[in-house]
Amino acid sequence: SIYFAVSGDHKKLGRVLDCSGSVENFLGVPKLMLVGKNINSIMPHYFAEKHDNLIKASYEKQRFSVLDKIRDVPVKDQNGFLVPSLIHISLNFLPEIGLCYYGLLKTLKDERRVILIDQDGQVTNYSENFALDMGIQENVGGIEFEISHFCPDMQEAILALMPARKKKNKTTFFRM
Repeated sequence: SIYFAVSGDHKKLGRVLDCSGSVENFLGVPKLMLVGKNINSIMPHYFAEKHDNLIKASYEKQRFSVLDKIRDVPVKDQNGFLVPSLIHISLNFLPEIGLCYYGLLKTLKDERRVILIDQDGQVTNYSENFALDMGIQENVGGIEFEISHFCPDMQEAILALMPARKKKNKTTFFRM
């Protein structure tokens, strides 16, 4: 498991204040490279570009729907591959820091394949095991393809599920 302390202060919103040294074992990223950076740096692009606004909106509305729940989240390792994980987030106020989010992340290394697919069926990120199993040689950012290239029947099923999801959610996370 990896522990994260992330600033909820408007000036340092989303900045990693501290994390476990074990982050390097799980994600390949040294602790010193994460502390001071935005937590978005370990998120897939789709989630990273929305994360700060979600934190701001939660703070302003005083609704923290992600707190004290265990959630599935994909995080990126140092090579950009997805690592399926579970996270529990809590919130605390410390006089010297202000609002601080505490996250306990448990990576699920036993998962075989993980992919993120956008509303058009385009694969935007995937796990290292997915790449190995599918024979993908290129780096995560260097190849774009539709899921139908590997699983023609799956594209129809995925696209059929997409309208049932909220319109604002344009990417779907699948563990296979």
